[in-house]
Amino acid sequence: ALGRDVTVDDFDAELAGRWDGAHPQLSARSERNPDIYLGPGAHYDVLREGRKLPARARFQPAFPRAGRYQVCLGFRPAKNQATNVPVVIRHAAGTKKLKINEREETTPFNFVALGEFEFKAGDSGFVEISNADSDGRVAIDAVRWVWLGD
Repeated sequence: ALGRDVTVDDFDAELAGRWDGAHPQLSARSERNPDIYLGPGAHYDVLREGRKLPARARFQPAFPRAGRYQVCLGFRPAKNQATNVPVVIRHAAGTKKLKINEREETTPFNFVALGEFEFKAGDSGFVEISNADSDGRVAIDAVRWVWLGD
């Protein structure tokens, strides 16, 4: 049996705190607003009176089989976004904590690679993103686990 890539959209993630969801109203053919989102849109953390409201998103897939996956975070970079977005990856060997720069475009693609990790079959692994102590807005669109093999 072949492995498969797994993607969890932000609208399928477990969201806690305050997130604003963005739903592109125009089609991908529109020159004014091309839809580069995965799924129906993206989410952004909320600012109220200049203060950030706490927000956390957990992307937890059901892996079709155990193996090695490249974990990739989907978002659209912007100048007002954080340079230190906290990301936690739960994998078969434990937990990895990272800080992601969402301000600068590092790839022409919508997904940024976070690293390669082993995952068990089922739903024990996840990626969690929050806006705790971040220095700008936090955007989330999806997390993709790209199958690399056993």
